[in-house]
Amino acid sequence: MIHNPTSSAVSLDGWHLTDDRDDLTQWPLPDISLGGGEYLVVFASGQAVDDYVDGGGYFHANFKLDGDGED
Repeated sequence: MIHNPTSSAVSLDGWHLTDDRDDLTQWPLPDISLGGGEYLVVFASGQAVDDYVDGGGYFHANFKLDGDGED
């Protein structure tokens, strides 16, 4: 979950999520603005398509987090 704690909108363009310290641009965040106080839920579900959005409008990253813990 990503949270914008400010009162101003913030563009997510150019930001990324990753679970691999050697690939810091593994999954690009969508080119959207997150309004002040808003949240964005991203599921680390290992989808093969980088810009996958499910029927509920939720984004899915192209990697999964290890249940034993990882960065």
